[in-house]
Amino acid sequence: MKKLLTLLGSVGMVAATAATVVACSKPKEEEKFDATVAPTGTNEIKVKNDDLKTHTGVKAIEVDKDGKEIKEAEKQLLNVTAVLAPATGTEASTHKLIKFTAKDKAGKAFIKLSGVKAEKAGESELFGTLYKVNIAKHDISKGIEIKAYRGETKAEVEKLIHDEISKKANGATLALTTDYTITGLVETLVGSEEVTVKAAADSKVITGEFKFTVSKEAKPDDKTVNVAALKTEIQTSLTAAVADGQAAIVKVKAVLANATWSSKVTGTVVEKAQAEKTLTVTLTPAEGFTLNGTSPFDVTYTTAAPVDKTVDVAALKTEIQTSLTAAVANETAAIGKVNAVLTHTNWNSKVTGTVAPKAQAEKTLTVTLTPAEGFTLNGTSPFDVTYTVTTGK
Repeated sequence: MKKLLTLLGSVGMVAATAATVVACSKPKEEEKFDATVAPTGTNEIKVKNDDLKTHTGVKAIEVDKDGKEIKEAEKQLLNVTAVLAPATGTEASTHKLIKFTAKDKAGKAFIKLSGVKAEKAGESELFGTLYKVNIAKHDISKGIEIKAYRGETKAEVEKLIHDEISKKANGATLALTTDYTITGLVETLVGSEEVTVKAAADSKVITGEFKFTVSKEAKPDDKTVNVAALKTEIQTSLTAAVADGQAAIVKVKAVLANATWSSKVTGTVVEKAQAEKTLTVTLTPAEGFTLNGTSPFDVTYTTAAPVDKTVDVAALKTEIQTSLTAAVANETAAIGKVNAVLTHTNWNSKVTGTVAPKAQAEKTLTVTLTPAEGFTLNGTSPFDVTYTVTTGK
């Protein structure tokens, strides 16, 4: 009996020790990634310019977990940028971006930089950091907020839900029914509806679900100025070439004064750099409005080739004299030929002229030109032309 108790005591000690070991073990560290992207979504990784100085012709390529090149069929990403794009904002001069789009399934991907070592001619080599990308379904139960109001339509709210999910999922491609379902919406919302949005079980892009309640209040007037939309409209108005910077400014002011924007915002427009053909627009929101975006901002314009407002007198004289190469019946016929040239579309918008005989025996006509409004004569007027008459006349 004593031996049995001793044996049981030993077993208890072992069990207690084992339990202690389990309790003291460290939890597994969460794997770290440089970027996370939903399947079919697009994301980016920032790279310091200083990390690129050692090589030229730098581009980003997808590799395996050991940093070695892989075949196209093995890649998890699409459209990895061959040429790194400048970062934006305050980091534009210090960083560049590796942009990429994920294929349509979850997994891991790895990216390295490739380039030719500076000051050495040779083949490109992989160098620098091995960047890790987590391709994972986006959990819609986190971070999505939908505000829907009484009076809105089912279609409007469905679009709002779609756009918000897509934005949170890195712009991924997704569709109602295929990727998620919506329950609780009616054709025209009356308020208080409980709406549930749930990811489809077989969606390749998202997971999870979220709920929201439709407000009993009507949708408030939008008191924000969509600066990005305004900038786009202004830039579009400058698509066609203009005469000069002042003409471009007039076009910008016309957009600011139209019915869409005039009640929301005013703006000043100045030429930033004439040589660069750039205008700076500074916005001031109307009372009660706020700017949703950055002001001031720049837009660009192009100028058309200047219209030639000179009359090439030498060319006109040559054309008139050429018209008189063949002999004519008489002086009146010669004058008719000269007038035919002056009224031709090449010249009639630029100049008018009078034709008079200088000396009938010399068979010479004097042409006196008057430029049209805004035009000037580039040459001498009046000038003489000669003609011949048919034999026997």
